[in-house]
Amino acid sequence: MIDHNAPLPEVPIERFLHRYRSAKRRERLRPLYELMLEEARHLAQPATVQAEFAAETLVELASWFQEDTVAAVLAVCTIGSLAELEIVELFAQEEPHLGMILDEVCLQLVSGMARAIHAGVRQAALARGLRVGPPYRPGLGRWPMEAQRAIFDRLPAEEIRVTLSEELIMRPLKSTSLIIPLRTP
Repeated sequence: MIDHNAPLPEVPIERFLHRYRSAKRRERLRPLYELMLEEARHLAQPATVQAEFAAETLVELASWFQEDTVAAVLAVCTIGSLAELEIVELFAQEEPHLGMILDEVCLQLVSGMARAIHAGVRQAALARGLRVGPPYRPGLGRWPMEAQRAIFDRLPAEEIRVTLSEELIMRPLKSTSLIIPLRTP
């Protein structure tokens, strides 16, 4: 399933500001975060692609699955490349603080898209009487970067303008991939 107009998650501004202990600093930074959140939403071109595969067809991933895994949903989501270009431009204009804030905001948006995919898969799987494992991301935790190949070999990620480099890095960078195992009850 491909969605060229995937919804962007709502990200409360407090998610960014909570780490600043000083109320004075939070209030000074609030307008910058609000501006960059608005900019990110303006530049975002959110898209997703996902499909379910029987576990036995995912031979290269089998050693990472639990015994009761019957299938897995593979997914890729992105907010596109426009925000990335703007981040580079902000650094070039000697506005690195805005570039860093925009980068942080974009990361939260793509992470929120991944959480939404997992929630949708969970809801559909529960309706089928299946359990859902956590969403694994190649390169994080115990999942090796090489798992990216399994995802990109099976999904038409290029249709949402996401490619995989020889070094297994997704382009645009504000993209993520997921492996969501489906298990017997």
